[in-house]
Amino acid sequence: MADGTSPLTRCGIDTVEIARVERLLLRTPHEDLLRIFSKEELCDVGEGPGRTAKLAARFAAKEACLKLFPRETALGLIGPADFTLARDGYGAPRVVCSPRALELIARHRLTTIAVSLAHDKTSALAVALAEPASPCRIPLPVGSAPPRRPARPPGARRTQGAGGSAPLSTRPLTRAGGPRARSHTPPPSS
Repeated sequence: MADGTSPLTRCGIDTVEIARVERLLLRTPHEDLLRIFSKEELCDVGEGPGRTAKLAARFAAKEACLKLFPRETALGLIGPADFTLARDGYGAPRVVCSPRALELIARHRLTTIAVSLAHDKTSALAVALAEPASPCRIPLPVGSAPPRRPARPPGARRTQGAGGSAPLSTRPLTRAGGPRARSHTPPPSS
Protein backbone atom coordinates (compact mmCIF):
# COMPACT_ATOMS: atom_id res chain seq x y z
CA MET A 1 0.00 0.00 0.00
CA ALA A 2 1.09 3.56 -0.53
CA ASP A 3 1.29 4.47 3.15
CA GLY A 4 3.64 1.57 3.96
CA THR A 5 1.03 -0.57 5.71
CA SER A 6 0.46 -4.16 4.71
CA PRO A 7 -2.99 -5.77 4.31
CA LEU A 8 -1.56 -9.28 4.66
CA THR A 9 -1.49 -11.66 7.60
CA ARG A 10 1.72 -11.37 9.59
CA CYS A 11 3.44 -14.28 11.29
CA GLY A 12 6.39 -14.26 13.68
CA ILE A 13 8.18 -17.40 14.88
CA ASP A 14 10.96 -17.70 17.42
CA THR A 15 12.76 -20.46 19.27
CA VAL A 16 15.13 -20.15 22.20
CA GLU A 17 17.28 -22.59 24.15
CA ILE A 18 16.14 -22.95 27.75
CA ALA A 19 19.77 -23.05 28.94
CA ARG A 20 20.29 -19.58 27.46
CA VAL A 21 17.33 -18.18 29.42
CA GLU A 22 18.61 -19.94 32.54
CA ARG A 23 21.96 -18.14 32.15
CA LEU A 24 20.08 -14.88 31.63
CA LEU A 25 18.14 -15.40 34.88
CA LEU A 26 21.30 -16.21 36.85
CA ARG A 27 23.41 -13.31 35.54
CA THR A 28 20.83 -10.52 35.26
CA PRO A 29 19.71 -8.40 38.23
CA HIS A 30 15.97 -8.36 38.95
CA GLU A 31 15.66 -4.71 37.86
CA ASP A 32 17.10 -5.52 34.44
CA LEU A 33 14.77 -8.52 34.05
CA LEU A 34 11.88 -6.05 34.32
CA ARG A 35 13.04 -4.57 30.99
CA ILE A 36 12.15 -7.91 29.41
CA PHE A 37 9.42 -9.42 31.63
CA SER A 38 6.64 -7.66 33.52
CA LYS A 39 6.11 -8.19 37.26
CA GLU A 40 2.93 -10.12 36.44
CA GLU A 41 4.83 -12.48 34.16
CA LEU A 42 7.51 -13.15 36.76
CA CYS A 43 4.82 -13.81 39.41
CA ASP A 44 2.71 -15.94 37.06
CA VAL A 45 5.51 -18.44 36.35
CA GLY A 46 6.26 -18.72 40.07
CA GLU A 47 9.30 -20.41 41.54
CA GLY A 48 10.10 -24.02 40.88
CA PRO A 49 11.42 -26.52 38.39
CA GLY A 50 9.38 -25.36 35.37
CA ARG A 51 10.04 -21.63 35.84
CA THR A 52 12.90 -21.37 33.35
CA ALA A 53 11.04 -23.26 30.60
CA LYS A 54 7.94 -21.08 31.08
CA LEU A 55 9.99 -17.88 30.93
CA ALA A 56 11.83 -19.20 27.86
CA ALA A 57 8.49 -19.76 26.10
CA ARG A 58 7.39 -16.23 27.05
CA PHE A 59 10.69 -14.81 25.83
CA ALA A 60 10.22 -16.63 22.50
CA ALA A 61 6.67 -15.23 22.30
CA LYS A 62 7.92 -11.68 22.84
CA GLU A 63 10.52 -12.16 20.09
CA ALA A 64 7.86 -13.62 17.78
CA CYS A 65 5.66 -10.56 18.44
CA LEU A 66 8.58 -8.27 17.62
CA LYS A 67 9.03 -10.09 14.31
CA LEU A 68 5.52 -8.98 13.35
CA PHE A 69 6.91 -5.43 13.16
CA PRO A 70 10.47 -5.75 11.77
CA ARG A 71 10.90 -2.11 10.77
CA GLU A 72 9.76 -0.71 14.11
CA THR A 73 11.87 -3.26 15.99
CA ALA A 74 14.98 -2.35 13.98
CA LEU A 75 14.38 1.34 14.69
CA GLY A 76 13.99 0.63 18.41
CA LEU A 77 10.41 1.90 18.51
CA ILE A 78 9.21 -1.23 20.33
CA GLY A 79 10.86 -3.87 22.47
CA PRO A 80 10.09 -7.04 24.44
CA ALA A 81 8.50 -5.08 27.31
CA ASP A 82 5.78 -3.84 24.92
CA PHE A 83 4.26 -7.34 24.84
CA THR A 84 3.14 -9.07 28.03
CA LEU A 85 2.01 -12.69 28.10
CA ALA A 86 -0.99 -13.49 30.27
CA ARG A 87 -3.51 -16.34 30.44
CA ASP A 88 -7.17 -16.18 29.59
CA GLY A 89 -9.90 -17.83 31.67
CA TYR A 90 -9.09 -21.23 30.15
CA GLY A 91 -5.34 -20.98 30.68
CA ALA A 92 -4.51 -20.27 27.03
CA PRO A 93 -1.80 -17.65 26.44
CA ARG A 94 -2.82 -14.21 25.24
CA VAL A 95 -0.82 -11.10 24.41
CA VAL A 96 -1.40 -7.87 26.32
CA CYS A 97 0.02 -4.98 24.31
CA SER A 98 1.45 -1.71 25.56
CA PRO A 99 0.03 1.56 24.18
CA ARG A 100 2.96 1.73 21.72
CA ALA A 101 2.22 -1.78 20.44
CA LEU A 102 -1.51 -1.00 20.20
CA GLU A 103 -0.65 2.07 18.13
CA LEU A 104 1.37 -0.09 15.72
CA ILE A 105 -1.44 -2.63 15.47
CA ALA A 106 -3.86 0.17 14.59
CA ARG A 107 -1.43 1.81 12.14
CA HIS A 108 -0.94 -1.47 10.28
CA ARG A 109 -4.69 -2.17 10.39
CA LEU A 110 -4.25 -5.47 12.22
CA THR A 111 -6.44 -7.30 14.72
CA THR A 112 -5.12 -8.41 18.08
CA ILE A 113 -2.15 -10.78 18.21
CA ALA A 114 -2.74 -14.50 18.73
CA VAL A 115 0.11 -16.55 20.16
CA SER A 116 0.95 -20.22 20.65
CA LEU A 117 3.71 -21.47 22.96
CA ALA A 118 5.50 -24.80 23.31
CA HIS A 119 8.57 -26.10 25.09
CA ASP A 120 10.41 -29.34 25.75
CA LYS A 121 13.48 -30.14 27.85
CA THR A 122 15.93 -28.11 25.76
CA SER A 123 14.08 -25.41 23.84
CA ALA A 124 10.98 -23.23 23.73
CA LEU A 125 9.05 -22.12 20.66
CA ALA A 126 6.41 -19.46 20.01
CA VAL A 127 4.33 -18.42 17.03
CA ALA A 128 2.60 -15.03 16.88
CA LEU A 129 -0.06 -14.25 14.31
CA ALA A 130 -1.76 -10.95 13.46
CA GLU A 131 -4.44 -10.83 10.78
CA PRO A 132 -5.63 -7.78 8.88
CA ALA A 133 -8.64 -6.00 10.34
CA SER A 134 -10.38 -6.14 6.94
CA PRO A 135 -9.99 -8.59 4.07
CA CYS A 136 -7.31 -7.90 1.50
CA ARG A 137 -8.77 -6.33 -1.60
CA ILE A 138 -6.18 -5.70 -4.25
CA PRO A 139 -7.61 -4.25 -7.47
CA LEU A 140 -6.62 -6.14 -10.60
CA PRO A 141 -5.38 -4.19 -13.63
CA VAL A 142 -7.84 -3.95 -16.52
CA GLY A 143 -7.58 -6.94 -18.82
CA SER A 144 -5.62 -9.08 -16.34
CA ALA A 145 -8.45 -11.52 -15.63
CA PRO A 146 -8.71 -14.42 -18.08
CA PRO A 147 -11.79 -14.33 -20.35
CA ARG A 148 -14.70 -16.47 -19.22
CA ARG A 149 -15.58 -19.47 -21.31
CA PRO A 150 -19.23 -20.14 -22.12
CA ALA A 151 -20.95 -22.64 -19.85
CA ARG A 152 -21.42 -25.05 -22.76
CA PRO A 153 -20.19 -25.18 -26.34
CA PRO A 154 -22.24 -23.41 -29.03
CA GLY A 155 -25.01 -25.62 -30.36
CA ALA A 156 -25.04 -27.91 -27.30
CA ARG A 157 -28.26 -28.90 -25.52
CA ARG A 158 -28.66 -29.75 -21.83
CA THR A 159 -29.74 -33.24 -20.81
CA GLN A 160 -30.54 -34.77 -17.46
CA GLY A 161 -28.81 -37.98 -16.47
CA ALA A 162 -28.11 -39.95 -13.32
CA GLY A 163 -25.13 -37.75 -12.49
CA GLY A 164 -26.89 -34.43 -13.12
CA SER A 165 -27.02 -32.33 -16.23
CA ALA A 166 -24.38 -32.52 -18.93
CA PRO A 167 -24.02 -30.78 -22.28
CA LEU A 168 -25.03 -32.86 -25.28
CA SER A 169 -23.57 -31.72 -28.56
CA THR A 170 -25.63 -31.64 -31.74
CA ARG A 171 -22.55 -31.81 -33.91
CA PRO A 172 -21.93 -35.08 -35.83
CA LEU A 173 -19.54 -37.55 -34.29
CA THR A 174 -16.02 -37.89 -35.66
CA ARG A 175 -13.64 -40.78 -35.64
CA ALA A 176 -10.37 -40.28 -33.84
CA GLY A 177 -7.83 -38.95 -36.29
CA GLY A 178 -10.19 -39.11 -39.25
CA PRO A 179 -12.83 -37.16 -41.11
CA ARG A 180 -16.39 -36.91 -39.90
CA ALA A 181 -18.27 -40.17 -39.98
CA ARG A 182 -20.65 -40.54 -42.92
CA SER A 183 -23.25 -43.10 -43.39
CA HIS A 184 -22.22 -45.57 -46.01
CA THR A 185 -24.81 -46.92 -48.36
CA PRO A 186 -23.72 -49.65 -50.68
CA PRO A 187 -23.94 -48.78 -54.37
CA PRO A 188 -27.03 -50.08 -56.08
CA SER A 189 -26.48 -53.39 -57.71
CA SER A 190 -27.19 -53.70 -61.37
